[in-house]
Amino acid sequence: MQSSNVIAPLHAPLVAAYLAACASCSLTAKAQYDDPIPAAANSPKPALMEFGFEKTPDGPLPGAWRSSSPRIKPADGQRPQPRDPAIWAIQTLDKAKQVVCRPASPAADFNQLILDQGVGPDVDVTVNITPLSGSTDQGGGIMFRMVDERNFYLLRYNPLKKDLRLYRVVDGAGEKLAAAENIEHTPGTTHSLSVRARGAALTGWMDGEELVSASDDRYTKSGSVGLWTKSDAATAFRALRISDRSQGGPEIAASKQSQITITVEGMSCAVCEGTVANTLKKLKGVKTATASHEDNTCTVELESGSSLTAEQLVKALASTKYKASIKK
Repeated sequence: MQSSNVIAPLHAPLVAAYLAACASCSLTAKAQYDDPIPAAANSPKPALMEFGFEKTPDGPLPGAWRSSSPRIKPADGQRPQPRDPAIWAIQTLDKAKQVVCRPASPAADFNQLILDQGVGPDVDVTVNITPLSGSTDQGGGIMFRMVDERNFYLLRYNPLKKDLRLYRVVDGAGEKLAAAENIEHTPGTTHSLSVRARGAALTGWMDGEELVSASDDRYTKSGSVGLWTKSDAATAFRALRISDRSQGGPEIAASKQSQITITVEGMSCAVCEGTVANTLKKLKGVKTATASHEDNTCTVELESGSSLTAEQLVKALASTKYKASIKK
């Protein structure tokens, strides 16, 4: 098992940031990230933890997190392929802080980011997920009730397979409990994943819609919570919320899709950015729009319940001098 403390040569831009973080003490690292917010004052553990990382510098994650790349059990007669561990880091993408996983090789392993704190068995977890790339696998998900890196429950979304699945993972092997098929994905779209565990009842949502549920009592005790990708899936996560219902934490409502990023070419200055953003803000269902001429993108935050699509955003800019397209 390896952690993100091993930096792959291909990720040189992160090495300097990593060394700088290591030069400071752990108390400094802890103070830099957005501390969990307790919802129950007398709880021995925070009942509600919210991780936005807005105040955390780009680079390695703070000490509350650790990464792991456990070997998946190989097929009969085969040996696990050696591989470099994935790099998990804070990065600013589309002007927002994200937790990004960038695998170093496509070998079929889990890429895990684990919160080093136990959470009660009854738990709500929600996170926004943006698939970035991957030829073998894409997307990612939420691990919960983790016994260890090879035994846990998993809610995962894969845009390549167009499905959302709820798994029981036993000794590294996934056993499907429930699945929702034929889920369409537009590149550049951010989706919301939510999971709820109450005793043996396990429920998963995507973009505010309940899609999978199962009853299973393999793992019933407290455990860790984490983020997950597989193989070469590069994925961005943000707005992670964990509510420990066993400690009196609030019930977290499953949220709808909240963000779409499109490519916009032809912008060269702040005035161009304002023109693009203001054009999209006029659309019904758009809450905010932020354009960047440096990145050639515009990120739109949708109002709750909005059904706007990336195609509609692109069409809205057709009358301007800027060339908009769905982000690849």
